[in-house]
Amino acid sequence: MADKKNDNIEFDDIDYFDSAEEEETLPAGVSLSSSKYSKKPEPPIKQEEPEKPAEEETELVKEIVPPQREVFFDEEEEADSVEEDTAPAEDTPPKAEDTPSEDDSEEEAPSEEATEEEPEKKAPEDTSSGKKAPAERKPAFVAEAEYEEDGDDSGKSVPVKVLVYILIAIAAAAVVFAAVMTAGGPVERIRESISQGIQGLSVTEPSVPTPEPTYQPIGAQLMILPFEEASSSSYSVYNDGIAAAKPNKFIYMDSEGNTVWEVVSPINEPVIKTSGDYALIAEKNGTKFCLYVKDKPVYTAEAEGNIISASISASGEAALVVEKAYYGGSVEIYNRSGERIFAWNSGSGSVMSAAISPRSRTVAAAVMNTSEQVKSSVLLFDINQSESYARYDADNCAIFSVEFIGEDLHVTGDNRVLCMNTKGKVEWTAEYSEGELCRMAKDEQGDTAVLLELSNAPQFCYYSAKGRQLYSYTPDQLADYLALSEEIIIFNNGRDILMYDFGSGDIRSYTAAMDVYGLYIMGDSHCAIIYSNSIEFIEL
Repeated sequence: MADKKNDNIEFDDIDYFDSAEEEETLPAGVSLSSSKYSKKPEPPIKQEEPEKPAEEETELVKEIVPPQREVFFDEEEEADSVEEDTAPAEDTPPKAEDTPSEDDSEEEAPSEEATEEEPEKKAPEDTSSGKKAPAERKPAFVAEAEYEEDGDDSGKSVPVKVLVYILIAIAAAAVVFAAVMTAGGPVERIRESISQGIQGLSVTEPSVPTPEPTYQPIGAQLMILPFEEASSSSYSVYNDGIAAAKPNKFIYMDSEGNTVWEVVSPINEPVIKTSGDYALIAEKNGTKFCLYVKDKPVYTAEAEGNIISASISASGEAALVVEKAYYGGSVEIYNRSGERIFAWNSGSGSVMSAAISPRSRTVAAAVMNTSEQVKSSVLLFDINQSESYARYDADNCAIFSVEFIGEDLHVTGDNRVLCMNTKGKVEWTAEYSEGELCRMAKDEQGDTAVLLELSNAPQFCYYSAKGRQLYSYTPDQLADYLALSEEIIIFNNGRDILMYDFGSGDIRSYTAAMDVYGLYIMGDSHCAIIYSNSIEFIEL
């Protein structure tokens, strides 16, 4: 929106008129004795205004009043009437000249040559009758067909006659067509077939199929990196590349497939989580876990029970969900030195997920109870207290993930996503209860993409970090794996990989070389495709 600009007028730039400097210029044929151009005008002498000539009045009427219905009469009567109309009125006095003023009485009157500079316009002469025909002006809004220079009446009505003939021909053709269509025989059968076809079109689908969308190919293949046990390893997007944890190995590769480092890890069945420069590797169904800052090991510790899930905060503190005898589960928090600083045991409810915020160190736990009906709760704890100070309950909802992005807690369930602050207030909720949740993905900003199944048809819903549903997209097939980054989703069905840009609506396709075991978007321009014994890096 452009700013409005006011144009100010500077009074110093205005040219003022000085009557003393300006020389008076008179039009041709006008005397200075006229009261209109007198330097010291005096009140004019009242006179009776003379009547205008009848000829001027006649021309004025012709300009304003549109032509009326044509009346045909003899040439002699027409000539006489025209002569009467154009003749000036007998009682019309001549045009009075301006009365000279007393101050200008000595001025000379304009000469006869000046008054005769403009000759009178003469009307064209009619050579046939010897009489002068008046000059007739044609209005601009009247068709030329109504004013023919020739006196023949037939020239005036030629377009009308042609139009009448055309209308008569159309009407006759319509009558003949109606008579033929109702006469029976082969024409009647044709008419019936046309009628049946029209009735059939009203109850069947259109014969013209909807055009299929055309997909452009995804950019280019960069590298296929041989990687043993690729399908059984754990991955996480790490800085501008991807971190991989395989048995007793921790490897980092950039977005083009180059191995940056590879270090030895004490974890045999690893699960990796990353945040910033921190990487947490935990033993699946075991008790051991370790923390890295880039390729440097920080500590190795053991939990009090088998690890169910794990997460790492942006400040490097680990949140573990572990098994606990006689309890539905336990939440354990470890600081950057590997010391346990918080523990909470659930009752009959199963602990599904846990997280800790980076600044306020608020602990969140998602608990699900299925004794009577599915009911989930989100509990908030102070790091120094064992009792929760805030709680969110959701009936008929299975909450399976809680994650802090900054100080906002993002909660994901099978029929809703929501956001809570560290005080326990729900800032927004977005429900998608009409469909069944199949896949979900979340990026580093907190945007969420969920894949729903609505009446056996898939549908993507895209929610911003503020809870607004920004986009919706209906793919042709369900997705096996899903990745999200800055309004771009990549998903696959078998070896067919599709990239959809929610912002622009562009769709790009790619055919994988082998069976797909995972998809990861690095930044906003590269993707890693996980195969059984290799990783393919492509440019979007």
